[in-house]
Amino acid sequence: MTVEKILVLTKAYPTPSKKYIETVCTAGINIDTFELRRLYPINYRSLPSEKRYKKWQVIEVKTAPADRDKRKESRKVVNPDSIKILDEFSKKYDVDRYGKSAWVARLSIVKRVLYKSLEELNEHKKKDNISLGFIKPRRIIDFTINNIDDGEEWERKLARHTYTQQTTLMEHIYGIEKKPLEPIKYIFRYKFYCNDPRCSGHEIMVEDWELLESYRKWKDEYGDKEVIKKLKKKYFEWMTKERDLYFFMGTDYKYGKFLIIGLFYFPKKLAGQTTLS
Repeated sequence: MTVEKILVLTKAYPTPSKKYIETVCTAGINIDTFELRRLYPINYRSLPSEKRYKKWQVIEVKTAPADRDKRKESRKVVNPDSIKILDEFSKKYDVDRYGKSAWVARLSIVKRVLYKSLEELNEHKKKDNISLGFIKPRRIIDFTINNIDDGEEWERKLARHTYTQQTTLMEHIYGIEKKPLEPIKYIFRYKFYCNDPRCSGHEIMVEDWELLESYRKWKDEYGDKEVIKKLKKKYFEWMTKERDLYFFMGTDYKYGKFLIIGLFYFPKKLAGQTTLS
């Protein structure tokens, strides 16, 4: 068992689990060794409020080698109840959460685990069993929103397991005591080109919790038709015009394919500022 300090870089959407009810895959970086980590199982919604960590917070957690997951970065959380939220990162950099110092500090972390392209990531996956890493697309073509039924077979299986079985499982375990996550009927993808001559273009599924929470929240607020427009406006128009968008890539355990599990959107107005002043 090892006690690690992990800067949280993303949380993927909760996945139903027969053993753990539901789990949230958390990915981050060890702030002492700068090694990427994938932490599981964490039943995030069952954690007490003081342990519900957010992106860019540092948590202290007890880890051990994964039981069956052989991906290089995967670690088993020995006891989720022992999670502690620390303030190292925010104390050092965040004068205010979205100020210049915070964004520049985050970019410096991202660049430590930044790969040239998805092609390069796949090379390291074959060679070193790498399964996590950031990339910065050369050009983002589109952000697409399609019905689950229109996805590839593996995407449909993954999306249905994540987005629809959740309801049945949670009702079976909790009854009316705990509200299940609302099923999501869409697959979200980014179309982009990498900064690599070998790249012929990609269209990659997104499982970032922030994006899926936006869908759930805005659907209730604006309705089925308007929510699509709102999502396109933020996650394509705003992200590409106002931000330099980086994708946090991670492989799926079952299918071994890279998904976009997190988004880092650095303000373009701060472009060129890579150190704190």
